[in-house]
Amino acid sequence: MVGGGPAGLRAAVVLADRGHEVTLYEPQELGGALVPATRSPYKQDLAGLRDHLVHQAQSRPIEIIAARADAIALAGGGFDLVYVATGAVPRTLPGIRLAQDITDATEIVSPVVVVGGGMTGADTALWLADAGHVVTLAEAGEAILGNREVFTDAGALPKILADKGVNIVTGAEVTGHDGDGVRTADGRLIPAATVLAAIGNDSDSGFATALREAAPELEVVTIGSAARNGRVFDALHGAFFEARRA
Repeated sequence: MVGGGPAGLRAAVVLADRGHEVTLYEPQELGGALVPATRSPYKQDLAGLRDHLVHQAQSRPIEIIAARADAIALAGGGFDLVYVATGAVPRTLPGIRLAQDITDATEIVSPVVVVGGGMTGADTALWLADAGHVVTLAEAGEAILGNREVFTDAGALPKILADKGVNIVTGAEVTGHDGDGVRTADGRLIPAATVLAAIGNDSDSGFATALREAAPELEVVTIGSAARNGRVFDALHGAFFEARRA
């Protein structure tokens, strides 16, 4: 198993319960995208899910290796089947840090502009506002949370953000940034000492492709958002049924 996010953890547990010997590679904290997603106290349901998935994996005879998997090494490692659960790759803006990479709210300086009004951007803005930062959430579209988010989040989060003092700016396509803040396509300047990007993710099949090239005879299965970007429960559902096939 390559990747210890929701899909990788779920599949590893199902495989172990079915009697397979499972090795899981994950260089960072177990939980994958659920780790930054649960920074806010409003996400305790997801935090509980993360803790449950990690506990399940740690309570099985699964060998967990805290290192990044190498395609060449896996190709010659004697494995019969490799599941690739490396997740999605965040889209970037030149010179702007990724919102998901911030783990300590005290390390950044206000005012903060979070670029992208999807779930990651909204959660980050809320987390930073709770920490006392002055936060603007800049979204290129007509409204935040417009990407098929869970309806309860889409309905509740805008008011929670407003109550926490987060300034929501829509129709703000960011074209650049400088020492004064971010600049938008329509000529606006949004003041910022810190700018963070949360503009979405793309599925990543790079590791699976490299592994297939290194070992054409090896069965490789891509699961979770590495296969198709989506919601966490889509990843869990797909991982469960793929693992049941083994």
